[in-house]
Amino acid sequence: MPKDDAAAPFFGFSGCTRSTLESVLEGLRTDNSWTGLTAAARSAFFNRIAWDYSAATGADYNGLVKWCNWVYVAAQGDTAVKDWLGGAEFSTLDYYLKTIKEAVSDTAQAAAETIEYGVEYQGEAEKTLLNRVLPVAGLVAACYLVKKILD
Repeated sequence: MPKDDAAAPFFGFSGCTRSTLESVLEGLRTDNSWTGLTAAARSAFFNRIAWDYSAATGADYNGLVKWCNWVYVAAQGDTAVKDWLGGAEFSTLDYYLKTIKEAVSDTAQAAAETIEYGVEYQGEAEKTLLNRVLPVAGLVAACYLVKKILD
């Protein structure tokens, strides 16, 4: 999405400024019946929306169709986007909590993989009870801490 109305339009499509794309986005949110349609029906819906907004704003029809498809892909890949399009509220605080949760999940996954590798691939001399228990206990403690933070 363009940074503001003065920035270059969406993929160079004339009239596809930030405010135009935001109004289309609000329209897609208001009439979110398209989320459950088949691909052909959804395409027809997007074509109609693009035609209406193009006629009202002078924005490039093809750019608006592309924008609608981008919104659909975003909704398929992110439940927060899909929920927002369904009418749920999504505040700045929600955004930060979601970002932190994803970062913590990625970090915990990386730590788990590192510990698993260390436990499975250490030499026999390194496989003492202490070397096996401490990493696992550390992971359990880290997961417990993350759960407490997110709750």
